Amino acid sequence: MKTLILFLLAITTASAGDYYFPPIDSDDWVATPISELGWSPPKVDVLIDFLDTTNTKGFIILVEGKIVIEEYFGDHDKDKFWYWASAGKTLTSAMIGLAQQEGKLDINDPTSDYLGNGWTNMEIEKERNIKLLHNLSMSTGIDYNVDDSDCLLPECLDYLNEPGTHWYYHNAPYRLLLDVLDSAYSKRINQVTNQLIGNKIGMGGAWIDYVRWGKTRDLARFGLFIAAGGKWGDDFQLDPKYYNAMINTSQEMNKSYGYLWWLNGKDKYKLPGFDIVFNGPLVPTAPMDMFAALGKNDQKIYVIPSMNMVVVRVGEDAGDNNFAASSYDSKLWEKLSDIFTTSGIEYKPEIPLISPNPANEQIVINTSKAFDYIKIYDLQGNLVKESEFTHILNISDLASGKYNLVLEKESKKIDDESFVVVK
Repeated sequence: MKTLILFLLAITTASAGDYYFPPIDSDDWVATPISELGWSPPKVDVLIDFLDTTNTKGFIILVEGKIVIEEYFGDHDKDKFWYWASAGKTLTSAMIGLAQQEGKLDINDPTSDYLGNGWTNMEIEKERNIKLLHNLSMSTGIDYNVDDSDCLLPECLDYLNEPGTHWYYHNAPYRLLLDVLDSAYSKRINQVTNQLIGNKIGMGGAWIDYVRWGKTRDLARFGLFIAAGGKWGDDFQLDPKYYNAMINTSQEMNKSYGYLWWLNGKDKYKLPGFDIVFNGPLVPTAPMDMFAALGKNDQKIYVIPSMNMVVVRVGEDAGDNNFAASSYDSKLWEKLSDIFTTSGIEYKPEIPLISPNPANEQIVINTSKAFDYIKIYDLQGNLVKESEFTHILNISDLASGKYNLVLEKESKKIDDESFVVVK
């Protein structure tokens, strides 16, 4: 199993000053051969095959800013645009921080200061309790039980909870942050984006109906800016205080969520579409210090500080059709860790044996030990599922309820743990 605190790599953590930054006015980008990092070419080939068979369009790995792997599939290439989906939320988050840095807004201001009174269907007093900070952390308290989660009309934005007391992944309050930036600068959002960050890091692309589009390398440039600590060279930097708040827990209801960034390595998390808490880290097979931009149909920007690494994946749905984290994250990181690891894997004991728990479609078995079989029993002791050992088990055929998972080796029970299925 590839659950670990840090991958044991022949790579040392770099300071931002050690990162390479490609020129902002050309397509030149220095590459590092995989042989210099000691990565296994056959395992890289396995990764590329996996990406090809899971509807990937573009894929990039950067180490210390340099390209190590860059692959395109089908008719896609480095010059074609693709949508960021909700991975674009993280770009908005960085732009809010840069706008605050320029004195154009303050995240502790009421959102009404920029959208005007009456942007919701609430009483003015309740509406003004919503701060930009709540939009950034998915904690506005706006009712998410709506037919269209993208609707920005006041009649779609009703009161449900006090701001800052409830976390739910609701797209409309996020999208309004783009309107906030429009208002703060009195410019269209594409102009604001180019002014704040695009022109400064060589990132192209465009917002179309609140969705960011760009080349795979545009996502990689943004990922590099974030991986370097919110810096690009010596001349451009996001306020360190805001940067630190952005990539750490933003509220107590979902510890795995920052300012629109997903955070690995926490003991609990919530997901889009579920108002329940899952136990364990968001992606058990990935480094615990990873944080990520995650979008519908498996658009990904992974940032791994301990490895000085950025991983970008764009493409069609890889199988789960989720808005953010999916089982594809765990599967992809199993392939990646096969390449990166140069010695044994360190199992982190405090990570639960089964995650997520409760679960819906699949579970991850967090262990470095080898077993022969997985057996699942209901509360009456009936065997309801049996499988050869795997770290990722599909449980979509199980009904809602509580079960006991047993791991066997040589026909002997070695370990077991209960888990809950929620449909």
